[in-house]
Amino acid sequence: MLTIFLCTWVSMHPNIPSPDERWPRVAWRRAGLVLLALIAPEAVIGWALRQRQAAAELAEKHKGDS
Repeated sequence: MLTIFLCTWVSMHPNIPSPDERWPRVAWRRAGLVLLALIAPEAVIGWALRQRQAAAELAEKHKGDS
C-alpha cells in the first residue's frame, strides 16, 4: 500500500500554488488529490480533461493577441 501511495503521490502534478499559499495547504490539497486518484482514478482523468478544455478555450480566446 505504501508503494502505491508513494507512486501516486509522485505522479500527481497539481497546479502551481499562489505565492501566498503555505506548504501545509499545498500538501493537504495534494494529499486529497492522491486519495481521489486511489479511490476514483476516472475522476482524475475528468479533472485533466476539464483543465485541457479550459486551456484550449483560453488559447482560442487569445489566439490573435500579441
